Amino acid sequence: MLSFAYPWIGLLAPLPLLVWYVLPAHAERHAGLRVPFFDRLARLSGQQPYSGGVVARRHLGRLLLLALAWLMTLAALARPQWIEPPLHRDVPTRDLLVLLISPARWIPRTSSTPPAKPSTG
Repeated sequence: MLSFAYPWIGLLAPLPLLVWYVLPAHAERHAGLRVPFFDRLARLSGQQPYSGGVVARRHLGRLLLLALAWLMTLAALARPQWIEPPLHRDVPTRDLLVLLISPARWIPRTSSTPPAKPSTG
């Protein structure tokens, strides 16, 4: 089962919308060229002078890509984890016990060595 280690990070998902509506748009000031014959330049070029800056249009594809990148970043920060049922591991210990005890019985006794006496203690 897929779960997140930090599910509260999902609360940060609407943060870009909040920033978009609360903070003002980025504006840059550029130094302009001031000339005493500006009216004549505007009349000769046929353009109407206006104040203000140019605002770039936002494309839907770019917004969708940014939203997808934000959601994927949040999902990675939430640390997804695959939780499975616990594994039950049965370790056979009887085989190991038989292996440790049996070699003592396989040693042949010679007539020169007396049998071992059990210690009382």
